[in-house]
Amino acid sequence: MKIQFNLKLLQALSLIVLIISTSCKEDIKHDGYYISGTANYPDNTQIKLIENLPGMLTGKVIDSTLITNNHFEFKGKVDHVDYVNISVDSKYKGSFFLENSEINIALDNNSFTPIITGSKMMDTYNEIQAKISEVYQQKKYDTINKVSVEIGKAKQSGDKKLLEKALADLNNILPLEEERQTEAKNIKFNFIKANPNSPIAIHVLGYTFIEGNMSRDELKEYYPLFTGDAIKTFFYKEHMTKVYKNAFENLQVGTIAPDFTLPTTTTNITLSKVKAKYILVDFWASWCVPCRASFPHLKELRKKYAKNGDFEIVGVGTADPKDKLLKAIKEDNTPWIHVFDIAENHQYGEIAKKYGVPHLPTTFLIESKTLKIILRDPRKEELDTKLKELFGH
Repeated sequence: MKIQFNLKLLQALSLIVLIISTSCKEDIKHDGYYISGTANYPDNTQIKLIENLPGMLTGKVIDSTLITNNHFEFKGKVDHVDYVNISVDSKYKGSFFLENSEINIALDNNSFTPIITGSKMMDTYNEIQAKISEVYQQKKYDTINKVSVEIGKAKQSGDKKLLEKALADLNNILPLEEERQTEAKNIKFNFIKANPNSPIAIHVLGYTFIEGNMSRDELKEYYPLFTGDAIKTFFYKEHMTKVYKNAFENLQVGTIAPDFTLPTTTTNITLSKVKAKYILVDFWASWCVPCRASFPHLKELRKKYAKNGDFEIVGVGTADPKDKLLKAIKEDNTPWIHVFDIAENHQYGEIAKKYGVPHLPTTFLIESKTLKIILRDPRKEELDTKLKELFGH
């Protein structure tokens, strides 16, 4: 009986130890992030998690591992939730919210959208994005989608007349596009107001937070709303803060624009030596549809005011290879001064960075003698009114 009792006691103690051991292992496993993923790549292909703006891979490496038998794992701990980029073999393969939980990732060689499960943050983010997508797919906005397709076909075929017609059509539907953008923005704004401390809110707003997509009043209203973990995110610090400072602290109306010297097709041009009383500095790229849609009107303004050296336009091509810029200049037959602010990997050049360019197009109306900024990123009507005021007609 005594032996039997001791055996039962030993079994009970073993069960308790097993339960405690299992419980401890689970606690350790959940004390941070554990990522299990699949990817169809050769063994020993390196995969990294990188802190940076979405789509970019030049930032700090948070974690790295190797793919083995089409499988990879990450284990670690983060101080706050953030949206991070996935790099496979030094190529961008998507982004997700890195949080201290169990996350499963399935990577597709032909896609930049990984399948993420187990992340509550990603689930919430995807729900909001789905609501925004529904706005864009409404039947009343079919005309916008049709024009976008026409522009794509015209650019691909190189048909100049077709492109001009498509860009003219784009101008005609701008009020409808503004309505669609406002409807999508309101979904984002409502989520931010309800969740100002959430890292998700930062990325729901994303690149909407730039001049042109948001009014100056909206920038002023929403930037100070963010608190807590939201302001710890890389995107808040590296994008939103810079946009806000550029809008309200740097290069304001009345301040002096940086002088620069950049190459043209044949020589170098210095901004302060351009012979004109007033200069419109226009940052653009060949892929930027709104940039090229504005060119017909800029041609009209230049024809009207460029007499006697009163007005000139300096187009600063950036975030684009030079050959594509040259092709667009020829296609659009733009007669003003073109300079090239080229950087690697379609990034903004050094001059665009000095000017704090938040988006394309970005324009500055400048008094040439002093380089004082008269208008910053004016709308069409605002620019027209100011030029009439300056020239008296």
